[in-house]
Amino acid sequence: MRALDHNTPAPGLGERLLGLWTPRRMIFPILVIIATFLVFTGISPGVGDLDYYWHLAAGEAIWQDQALPTGDPFSWTYEGRAWFLHEWGFQVLLHLWHELTGPLGVVTGSAVLLAFAGYLAMATADRMVRRPLLSLGLLLIFGAGLAGAVAPRPHLFSLIIFAVYLALFFEAKYGRRHWPLLTVPILMIAWVNLDSSYVLGVITMAALALLEWVNLIVQFRDRRQAKLSVWLTVVAGMTLAAVLVNPYGVAQLEHAFDIDQLTEFGDMTDWLAVMTSGWWGPWYVLGGVVFFVLLLRRGWPIDATVVLFPAFLFVVGAVEIRYAPYAALAMVVCVAPALWQHDAVSPFVEGGPAKVLCWLIAAAALLVPLGLSRSDYFETAEQSLPSDVAGYLSTAQLPGRMFNDSEIGGYLIGTLPGDYKVFIDGREELYGQSFFRAYRTTVRGNVPLSRHFDGWEIGHVVVKHDQALKHLLLTRGDYQLTFDGRTHAVLVRNDRVAPVP
Repeated sequence: MRALDHNTPAPGLGERLLGLWTPRRMIFPILVIIATFLVFTGISPGVGDLDYYWHLAAGEAIWQDQALPTGDPFSWTYEGRAWFLHEWGFQVLLHLWHELTGPLGVVTGSAVLLAFAGYLAMATADRMVRRPLLSLGLLLIFGAGLAGAVAPRPHLFSLIIFAVYLALFFEAKYGRRHWPLLTVPILMIAWVNLDSSYVLGVITMAALALLEWVNLIVQFRDRRQAKLSVWLTVVAGMTLAAVLVNPYGVAQLEHAFDIDQLTEFGDMTDWLAVMTSGWWGPWYVLGGVVFFVLLLRRGWPIDATVVLFPAFLFVVGAVEIRYAPYAALAMVVCVAPALWQHDAVSPFVEGGPAKVLCWLIAAAALLVPLGLSRSDYFETAEQSLPSDVAGYLSTAQLPGRMFNDSEIGGYLIGTLPGDYKVFIDGREELYGQSFFRAYRTTVRGNVPLSRHFDGWEIGHVVVKHDQALKHLLLTRGDYQLTFDGRTHAVLVRNDRVAPVP
């Protein structure tokens, strides 16, 4: 990439944060509206995300006890077993926000957080592109990975911190100010207590440092380039050290890396390939093609950092959907040097009409929560959730242990009474590969029921209608259907059948 001279606009983080409501920053309320629209239309799950409910229950338990649980309080299979709450900070914030604003605030808050992450990436790019609408277009072109991410889960904070990391890196690389990089390890202290994706932050800083050393070796330009490499290396080491500021110390770092080894969970939504996600899978691939085409503008020699780093994330995001949002943010920022403009800001975005437009859009963004509260969104979401099953289980007082579908385990944790324990839920790192394999082969009918199911001594079963286990139990005759819900059925052992209310 060609060297940028001293006139290169420095992507100042302070200006971006303080300038949300200036005409040039009218993009932010636009993004809030778009993110909320994604929830309205069902493209993003919102409160329909089943894991949201166990996060909420965990936050409530932590807040009430003013301490982290010493063992798992939600399942009977692993009750009391050591459980790493690497997302405890988010869970407490979620509980407090839910108590303050209710489900409406949770949904709109999720939309605002995702919009803010996208805005930070867009604003970082626009400091070089100098065309707000073009920068917004980049976000929309590369934003397939963000389309399904509006859900009250800890990844929202991870995306914001990741976007700030990119902004700080670009400020150091092109703005020639290195000291803001010291913010990176400070933010890591928050990240490590908010979401297990903090590992991506450690990898990001290490990768940026390594790639800048590659740039230095391949195409040495000046001492400032060497200084940046040294700064990034030091900050990467400080970031790794900051990971230790958590309730579990080194054990949490080791445990986080173990999660990525859980290959048995490959059929869970977050672990699927991007092309299995429906219509926005091709959109994601198209965005990657556009990204690499735009990079051809920069010519040779290439900049290893702004090419290889987003390329790596793009490939990883294509393999596992959960990384696609990070790839989207990285592509928006890293394509900016190829579109860098010398000239000043367009007069339109500085003029009076733009100011009026900015405030009109901001007002429209503030009306979005009001529209949501008057819509049938929550009624529709309720119909998509297994609320009928939860209501039945709460009143039927079924005896014995419950066997449940893993997909709805988190929802049951958040909606059933506290003394009702689940068999399994979405906390894959707690149950591990061996247990999940036994569960999966049983529910799919791939092994005789005597292999696992009979040994678990189940009193009642909650399974999807199309799961093989339901039909096997009814055929065998020792379980009876007592509730036939919208998506799930409840079966009870014949000697413990409860009357249908």
